[in-house]
Amino acid sequence: IRVSYPGDIGNIPLNFRTNPNYLGSENLIEFAIQQGWFDPDSGKAFNVTEVYGTGYVRYPRDELEQELLQASPISLRDMLNAVRDPRLSKDTTGYGQVAHLRAGVRPENRTLWVAATGSVTTPFVPYPIGVQHILPEFGKHRYLTKGEATRFVTKDWQIQEATEFAGRTFKRLMYFVCDQPEKFLPEVTEALTAFEDHLVHERATVEKTSDVLFNSGHENLALEYLTGYTSNAATSALELGNDLLASIEARTRLLYGLRAPEDSETSRLEYTMVRCN
Repeated sequence: IRVSYPGDIGNIPLNFRTNPNYLGSENLIEFAIQQGWFDPDSGKAFNVTEVYGTGYVRYPRDELEQELLQASPISLRDMLNAVRDPRLSKDTTGYGQVAHLRAGVRPENRTLWVAATGSVTTPFVPYPIGVQHILPEFGKHRYLTKGEATRFVTKDWQIQEATEFAGRTFKRLMYFVCDQPEKFLPEVTEALTAFEDHLVHERATVEKTSDVLFNSGHENLALEYLTGYTSNAATSALELGNDLLASIEARTRLLYGLRAPEDSETSRLEYTMVRCN
């Protein structure tokens, strides 16, 4: 079991270029030696994160790995919980994904569980490979797209942009919940888990139905079925998010008030900003 974060590479062999399991720039190690960041005679392994990183530990990797080892054998539910752990999932995470890897499953039924943004406050929705398209609410929007602040939306993208953006909805929920996590996080986690458990319970029936359609020669109907089921699940996920958001926003106003910013700095490139732990 290995818990890794984007950019966290760890130790690599000094002769990695002759090892087919590694890829990297020709001067990856030589440059570090030239800069005085690494001594090849020290006897230490070349740790890419330690040499080129900031030294900041973004998550308790060893602790999380031990917890997963102790939980073995690990179920799909266990992995969804692990990726939702507030020590891992926060504003800087971006999204959550869990690939449900199994032998003997039709390729079209192989499933990736996806949370539209940080899964600490976002439900996972199962997306089989056979899905042909996703809801516009879960597709690309101008929010967080580079350069959009200097341009106007095209006629072609007008309706797409008019739809609610699920990523933004669940970001709002995260910001409210993580402002008062002791009050709101337990109930949100409970609701998301119950929602996902219902979908997990349905997977066997969904995949069996898909198999029957494929095996009887109705491939297009099978793909349409998978796409429709996933769209319905995503719609329900967004409805749940809006219900939670409305409730928690209302209670935040009543119980704590909407605090105003104290300065003009709206963002910062750091990894300890908005989080629920």
